Amino acid sequence: MEYRIDRDALEEFIARQVELVESLSIPRLLADVAELRVRADSDSREEARALWLGRAWRRMSALRSSAEPERFVTAAPSPVTPAAALAAA
Repeated sequence: MEYRIDRDALEEFIARQVELVESLSIPRLLADVAELRVRADSDSREEARALWLGRAWRRMSALRSSAEPERFVTAAPSPVTPAAALAAA
């Protein structure tokens, strides 16, 4: 038996994690700290949000996927080699 990554399950999981993370607000303290560090930069809040999105997604995805990695693995039939196909015929 050959095992493979279940791409459909993985894609669905990633999509749910992205939706969840994007629905969360950046913690106020993080936004304030980022703004203080780069006060002259008008994009500091957006940069802090980008940082928050990346780190939150990575952390949540890692925690949730490591709890049940088997949900992304599926048994696949072993590929038929040309020699095996000829032998079966």
